[in-house]
Amino acid sequence: MKPIPHHLSQNHRTAKMPSTARRMKRWREYGAGVHPYRIQPEKRREDQDHPRREDIRPSDPAWQRRQWVEQISVLQHHGDHQGALALARRLTRADPNHLHGFQLLTLSCLRLGRHREALDSARRALRLNPGNPLSSLLMARAETDNGLDNDALIRLAELLDTDLGDQERYWTLKELARLLDRLEEYPAVFPTLHQAAGIAAGLPEIQDQDKTRVLAAMVIYQEQMTETLLCRWHDAGFPEDCPAPVIVAGFPCSGADDLCQLLANHPGLAFSDDESRFDALIQALEDHPESRGNVLQRLEQMDFDDIVRWRRWYWQQLVDGRKKIRPGQRILEKITTRSHDLGILLCLFPDARLVLAQRDPRDTLLDSYMAIPAPSPHTVHLFDWESAARFHRLCGEWHDTLKQRLPSPVLEVSFEETILQPEETFSALAD
Repeated sequence: MKPIPHHLSQNHRTAKMPSTARRMKRWREYGAGVHPYRIQPEKRREDQDHPRREDIRPSDPAWQRRQWVEQISVLQHHGDHQGALALARRLTRADPNHLHGFQLLTLSCLRLGRHREALDSARRALRLNPGNPLSSLLMARAETDNGLDNDALIRLAELLDTDLGDQERYWTLKELARLLDRLEEYPAVFPTLHQAAGIAAGLPEIQDQDKTRVLAAMVIYQEQMTETLLCRWHDAGFPEDCPAPVIVAGFPCSGADDLCQLLANHPGLAFSDDESRFDALIQALEDHPESRGNVLQRLEQMDFDDIVRWRRWYWQQLVDGRKKIRPGQRILEKITTRSHDLGILLCLFPDARLVLAQRDPRDTLLDSYMAIPAPSPHTVHLFDWESAARFHRLCGEWHDTLKQRLPSPVLEVSFEETILQPEETFSALAD
């Protein structure tokens, strides 16, 4: 196999761009998808007397603020809430009357647990447009996180009595279910979630997703991701400039996030909470012009030098993202929404240490069903209760098969033990 093409191994045009701009460029290449609560500027009507985009110079403040809104949305979609928060603060300071700016700021604060700031920005957004359903929804979420449960319950009930669109009603029902669960009104939780699932089934962004793609891939993995392929380079001596990561994987809402936050305290690990790099790896393997077939067949065609080049390519993505890695550190990777694709990374890093996050299936499924994931072929099964349960079973079966075929033992960690006995769990993992 020939060397990795220049446009895949590095990007000389973005070598000196700021890290946020580089991440934005890379994320656009692989698609941003549709994010829950993704806030877009209002569309310009043709009869409005506004300048066209091509007539606006980059120095124009309105043009710049629209760019900020787009960038914040993409950053939030890919989990970079710290970057989104900084940009949203900058936007609201530049324009104190920017409704979308305060909505985006509220959402970033909610994701980062900045409850008081989220409540303040939600109030600002609601004052700018009291009739905006998204502002009311974000206000209810902020009130819940600040312990104002009764105010949030009244607000959500009033919001459901208004003329909402399907998407806004779906979001509101999900928030109501979350609040009812918090208030221990358990008999009302599932009917509310089922009602939201019925609306979700008719949303265009969910209907457009391919529900068979992931299931078909798992069938191929069962047949073609053999023990021979996974163990092929296990005893090879890989260069020190592309060491294997520590991978924490699991079904969404299985406790992988908490486990990673615990492991991130280890001085020998550098936590990288960015699954888009894994998406980029699979996309680059599929687009490689010098090989044929599906990803597994392409991996079978590689020799040792090819594997080393792809490992270095994966590490280069960390450098492009300006991830600070001290000498001797290993990367701590988290893979949840694409844990069924985990074997692809293990074919390139057979020396990686794999940790599987485990949790009571009932809690895992309930939290997955209550969440609002970004619609994609990897999450489309989580919008319906029965589909989520089947998908959880299939992923569990595939993980069990993968454990039997891997050359190294897999460490399984219970979410309940991580919460109840964090010190003992950390000590066991560190050893």
